[in-house]
Amino acid sequence: MAAYIIIHIEVTDPEQYRAYTNLTPAIVAHYGGRFI
Repeated sequence: MAAYIIIHIEVTDPEQYRAYTNLTPAIVAHYGGRFI
């Protein structure tokens, strides 16, 4: 079953957000997800 998530955010702490986005691809891939 496909699922699509669209997110709109406002970044208030760029350094913390950068740390989060560095981890996201590995977590998504671990569960079989992918970015389109």
